[in-house]
Parts: sequence; structure tokens; C-alpha cells
Amino acid sequence: MSDESRRVAQRHGYIVAGIAVAVALAVLWATRVDPVLSPDSITYLSTAANLRAGRGFVDFTGEAMAVFPPLYVLLLAPGGRSLLWARLVGAAALAGCAVGMWALLRHRVDPVLALVAAGVFAFSTVLVRIAGTVWSEVPYIAIALAALVVATRPRPSDRWAAHARAQAGRGVQMR
Repeated sequence: MSDESRRVAQRHGYIVAGIAVAVALAVLWATRVDPVLSPDSITYLSTAANLRAGRGFVDFTGEAMAVFPPLYVLLLAPGGRSLLWARLVGAAALAGCAVGMWALLRHRVDPVLALVAAGVFAFSTVLVRIAGTVWSEVPYIAIALAALVVATRPRPSDRWAAHARAQAGRGVQMR
């Protein structure tokens, strides 16, 4: 790789990092009052609060939470019922989606097009809205993109195949 190629790749890395930060800020702005809550959100947040308090995977009824996979609750658990923490999780997940989409496309299409696609994808009103809701969908998309990036690596090895399988397994635990 020539010095010029390195500089261009570094510039693209800075741009995608900027997109990721901007989209995370967009989610935080969209949820400046509070994130959107649904019955599923209440189950996630109450289970996270109970897990944080040491009561295990139980929801607001006191019964074992067996409706949803555990990974999203584990992401929420450090904040318990905190809506600020839920907002940060959603913002970070959508930032991860932007980076994942760019990483998936950058060797397949023109690198500038990959940057544009990552921005358009991450700033779509649907994804910003869903990231502003306490749901597991956007973290799942980030995990799925990471699995695709690893699984479609140009020169896969057994180690990278194991990483891809692990990412896919995380996706199952999320959604």
C-alpha cells in the first residue's frame, strides 16, 4: 500500500468516525426528552434493573424473563432502568451500524460510495427512530453487519471463520 493510499484510507476512516459520531448525536437529539417506550421496552428495562440489583433475569412481574434473548438486557443492565443509558446504547448501536455498513462495502464498491451509503443508511429516519426506541433491533443490525464483515473477509482463515460464527451467535442472543 502506497503512502497516498494510506492517507486516503486514513481520511476515509476519519470520515466514517465522523458519520458515526454525528448519527449517535442525532439519536441523542431525537430522544432529548426521553426514548420511545413500548411494552417490550418496559420488559427490557425492568429485567435490566432486576439484573443490576442482583435479582437475576426477572421482569416487572417477578417471573423469569423468558420472552426475549438475554444480550440486549445485558447491554442495558449497567444502567438498570436509566433512560439515559438506554439512549446511549441506542446511539452507540446506530454508530456501530454506520461503521459496519462502511466496513462491509468499502472493498466492494468505490470507497466514497461506501461512505455515502453508510451515511444514508445510518441517517435514515427509520433507523434513527428505531434507535430512539428501547428495542433490540438496532443493536441486532450492528451485530449482523459485524458478522457479515467478518464472514466476507477477502482472505478468510479458520480464526476469522470462528469470529464470524461468534458474531452470528451474538445476533441470535440479541434478537
